[in-house]
Amino acid sequence: ATLHSFLKKEDLQFSVAVVVRAEDYDPNAKNQDWSSAYDYEKIGEYSDFVSLMTYDDPDSVGPVASIPYTRKILNYMITKIPPEKLSLGIPLYCWKWQDGIKSGSTTYNLTEKAYKNSKDKWRYFDPVYGAEIFRYMIGDLQVVTWCENEKSLEIKIDMIKEYGLRGYSAWALGQENRNMWRALWYDL
Repeated sequence: ATLHSFLKKEDLQFSVAVVVRAEDYDPNAKNQDWSSAYDYEKIGEYSDFVSLMTYDDPDSVGPVASIPYTRKILNYMITKIPPEKLSLGIPLYCWKWQDGIKSGSTTYNLTEKAYKNSKDKWRYFDPVYGAEIFRYMIGDLQVVTWCENEKSLEIKIDMIKEYGLRGYSAWALGQENRNMWRALWYDL
């Protein structure tokens, strides 16, 4: 008997969160990640649902999980696991870049605070990447921070519906724009 069958008998669900990829594993590829350990088809077979960690795009030029990146991942993952078993991972944190170099993650609230206290600034929503951009200067240092917000969340909720996914998973609570919860409440 499998763990999955045991849990089913107990009326419990078994879920797995996985690092994602957009193509079959290539052991000779230069860019290796943790996803090589996963047999997505078997995980899908023996779990009730799978949370896709569709964030931390390794080739990002800005956002944590752009719309093009997320679509690329979903287009591959639905060939391995039935869409109704997939939960789209949505990042609730931001990526900060300083003078064009990624300097790490931050929260939406810290980003807004730094933006409000800075000069030579602008912010807007990038519809191609599906993220809010804060650009400001700290002395001679240019800071650009990409964050998910209610608009990006609405786009990803539409993607969940479009692909017929089970729902969403979020990482990491407490770092988000609090207006995102309103979009979640009304859209799902």
